[in-house]
Amino acid sequence: MSSPYPLVQADITEKKRVLVSYAEERLRGLEDARGALQTEVQENAGRGEAVLALVRQHCLPLEVERYGLFIGDLERVVSLLLCLSARLARVQNALSTVDQHTDEEEKESLDSRHRLLCKQREDAKDLKDNLDRRESVVSGFLGRHLSAGQLADYRRYVQTAASLLIRQKDLEERRQLAEEQAEALRCSLP
Repeated sequence: MSSPYPLVQADITEKKRVLVSYAEERLRGLEDARGALQTEVQENAGRGEAVLALVRQHCLPLEVERYGLFIGDLERVVSLLLCLSARLARVQNALSTVDQHTDEEEKESLDSRHRLLCKQREDAKDLKDNLDRRESVVSGFLGRHLSAGQLADYRRYVQTAASLLIRQKDLEERRQLAEEQAEALRCSLP
């Protein structure tokens, strides 16, 4: 009588191939989403250029400089918060798997990284609070120089810019995870 093992192995291999094709399909879908998101980013960048042109046209040189610094810092602070939150989530995930068999040095390293990332995230939140106050100043002088419609365009640009950064980061993380999963499955095939 023959062993069922080769049939079981063939079934497992076939299921892995199906999973690889699903993962590759998911990657294609994420690439399509990335293309659509990139179009939105370009559209919002165009809106930002139009707002900047209005600011240059209607505002004092010092206000133009403050506006430019605010917009640059907006992207940096939002990106920093996203990066720190993602890193903190990975460390918290690693900490959740710590048990009595985990090396003491590794536990201490994870705890130390967790404390450092929590501190850095709090510092980044302070930067965000400061940025929010600066946004009020920028909105104040733009409100004096721009029409209500132009001010609404500015607000839409700023809100959309932050939203797009968040969506880009989320999409990139999902794409990276899907690539890692597909590669792991491919490597496990005979």
